[in-house]
Amino acid sequence: MLKKSKHHFFWHSTCLPSQTNNILKYFYSFKLIIMKNVKLKIAALTLATASIFAFSNGHMQAVSIKGTVSPAEGANRVWALSSTDTLKADVDKGAFEIPNVKPGTYQVIIEAKAPYKNTAKEGVTVEQGKATDVGEIKLDK
Repeated sequence: MLKKSKHHFFWHSTCLPSQTNNILKYFYSFKLIIMKNVKLKIAALTLATASIFAFSNGHMQAVSIKGTVSPAEGANRVWALSSTDTLKADVDKGAFEIPNVKPGTYQVIIEAKAPYKNTAKEGVTVEQGKATDVGEIKLDK
């Protein structure tokens, strides 16, 4: 027979030997302790995750590298290479912008159309919170 208590169902003590009844009480007490610990761990994990996102969004802002290519019809694509990232963007009417660039030093490569040659600009430094304009890059034949 089941007897309903405030939080749990317990077997009525007259139906079970006292040792079994004690084991069930310990089991339910242990279960309550485990559930409290799990809830605390979930709350701590949620707080830690929120803190990480708040830090990364406020302090590690990605910016862009932008510029122009001359002649405007001479390039297809632009690449930005660093020791940890490879990014690309299309050149549209001679202008380009590579979004979501992390702070660091990059090599910017213009992928040219024939008869022009690919061109690279070394040492482009991207600073936190600032868009980097590399200016006009002229293509050679």
